[in-house]
Amino acid sequence: MQKFRLPRKIKKKLKRQLWLYPADEKGNSLMAWPQKSQIDYTAIKEGTVRN
Repeated sequence: MQKFRLPRKIKKKLKRQLWLYPADEKGNSLMAWPQKSQIDYTAIKEGTVRN
């Protein structure tokens, strides 16, 4: 399995912001780490995650 890697400029841009998934029925939301996780990065591209 190949390791997930982003270009340095994109990684720095994503690191400056706090990314959150939409809140559940209790009002809690999970934090996303798009600079480390392929799943979180694709969620940003789809528009699921907000900053």
